[in-house]
Amino acid sequence: MMVVTENHGNPAGLDKRSFNGEEKLVFRLSGDIQGRRLQPGAEEVAVVGEKEIAFPIACFLEREWLPPSGRAQGRRILVEPGIIEFLDGDNAWIRLKT
Repeated sequence: MMVVTENHGNPAGLDKRSFNGEEKLVFRLSGDIQGRRLQPGAEEVAVVGEKEIAFPIACFLEREWLPPSGRAQGRRILVEPGIIEFLDGDNAWIRLKT
């Protein structure tokens, strides 16, 4: 089970709870969430980025990890130092600071 945690009414992280224990991903929103329609034809969402920072996020979210050279198109989660972007095509609709 994943639970969104908050700090003063704002999203502040995700707690992942299972029989194996609890894991936490702490973040803060960077800007406003962009309200718009997502592109049709949702394919599987992969986590893209350098292995040392993106692979743990992919494991936490239970998603496939891809290196930057194999950059996925369409919907993806781009992980870079200090930032996680949820992308739909070339548009970031949620940007998190870690």
